[in-house]
Amino acid sequence: RKLRALPRAAMIIVGRYSTYLPQVLTATGDQPAPAQASAIWGAGTASTVTVLRSFTDRVVLLRDDPKAPSDVPACVSWDPSKSSKCDFPRAHSDAAQYAAGRKAGVPAHAYVDPARVVCPDPVCRAVVDGKITYRDDSHLTAAYVATRWRQFAAALR
Repeated sequence: RKLRALPRAAMIIVGRYSTYLPQVLTATGDQPAPAQASAIWGAGTASTVTVLRSFTDRVVLLRDDPKAPSDVPACVSWDPSKSSKCDFPRAHSDAAQYAAGRKAGVPAHAYVDPARVVCPDPVCRAVVDGKITYRDDSHLTAAYVATRWRQFAAALR
């Protein structure tokens, strides 16, 4: 109802997190088997995209940023002069969700992958130009994002 009351949006961005898939429940509230959970997730994603398309010409499903193996600021705090010990390989933590959505018919162009914006190199750095990149193991710091906003905006085009 709230979306119907608003002027037509230029874009709707949907975010989600890689740990949501294991939390999927059946219509009766039961925990499904992993394959069934993926099918439920995919169907729900496809349905959501279909509904949202009636409110905008562009629906963006924002893929998850790379997940750090540990709390980045805590790691850096142990020895700030050796913050590179807290760097980690860039990888997709939401591959199962992405695959489920694609299998359910969500087109690839609906997804925007921020991984290369967050980590331009194959290794995600814990500190870039004196700024800690993550505020925990999965959320970026505002200070780091402020240095990359142009790249994030470009990824949405």
